[in-house]
Amino acid sequence: MSNNVLLINPAIHQASQNKVINAVISKTIPTSIGILAGYLRGAGIGPPRLVDEQIDFIKKEELEKKILVLQPPRIIGMSVLTINSKRAYMLADAIKAIDPKATIILGGIHPTVVPDEVLKNKNIDVVVRGEGEKTLKELVDLITNDKDYSQVQGISIRRNGNIIHNLDRPLIMELDEIPAYPFDLFEKNLEQYSNFGAVFTSRGCPYKCIFCSSRSVSGKRYRYFSVDRVLSEIKILVDKYHIKSIMFLDDNIAVNQKYFTSLLDAIIAADLHRKVNFTGSMRGDNVNHKILEKAKAANFMMIAFGLETGSESLMKLIGKGETVEQVAEAIRMTDQKGIAAATTIIFGLPTETRKDRWDAIKLV
Repeated sequence: MSNNVLLINPAIHQASQNKVINAVISKTIPTSIGILAGYLRGAGIGPPRLVDEQIDFIKKEELEKKILVLQPPRIIGMSVLTINSKRAYMLADAIKAIDPKATIILGGIHPTVVPDEVLKNKNIDVVVRGEGEKTLKELVDLITNDKDYSQVQGISIRRNGNIIHNLDRPLIMELDEIPAYPFDLFEKNLEQYSNFGAVFTSRGCPYKCIFCSSRSVSGKRYRYFSVDRVLSEIKILVDKYHIKSIMFLDDNIAVNQKYFTSLLDAIIAADLHRKVNFTGSMRGDNVNHKILEKAKAANFMMIAFGLETGSESLMKLIGKGETVEQVAEAIRMTDQKGIAAATTIIFGLPTETRKDRWDAIKLV
């Protein structure tokens, strides 16, 4: 285990989220800090200490112990969404009060999109923008060896009172370079996660929806893991952890239909469809009868679609690149194949009216 690195998945701050919604949010294995931990371990640094505040909320009196157990120079990283950013800022303030020399690094979607906001907090030292694996590894190497890290690609920092954004780090194009997800680092909390069975088959999305944060990390580049790599992670979940349901976490699992079909064929050939069921997200215009029949054969139990709105004019406004009717028809087709359908709706789109919202509800 790395003796000087701690990665935290901050809790959703209670004051920033509706209590009703908090009550129904499921505890999903924290993929971001897990992938980073696996990458550091694969690079020979050793897995960092990990805290998932979904499971292990850090009480004020416990924080000092978690920080001081680390060897200097202490490095604390947090993966941050907008919904847990306030908690991340609170943790940064508290950590600096314990060790002013600690290096606090924030990455994830929120810091990537608004690095200037994050760095206005004087207790946050570095923002990692975009994919964080190689950037974090380089930062840990340099900080541990007391070397200058100000030129590292993919970071934003303060310098002489100004916020500086270094050049973006190129995307990882060969995703199989990333070590397999380290489920073993979280297995002690297996029973506390409502969804331990989570797998990525790809990264990115080639579409232009204006509300989506995916482009902030991947541009419009779509990359996928090899079928063998995905199959190996599914087998770990099934054989070692006896998982009965696996969620594919991709933005859209059917962007490359040839690849997706190959994956489904491999799942069936390995007889995994008899041991576990699957869920995932697709676009309505990527769906056809052949894909759905293959998904049903591979034991897909549910497919989620981004319907977003019931208004065709709003659908054009948000740059979705498909129509409401295409998504609605995909949902009908999915139901006809015996697969459950789910959908997401966004309220508060630009120019949206009360009638638009009610029309969306009625359509659902």
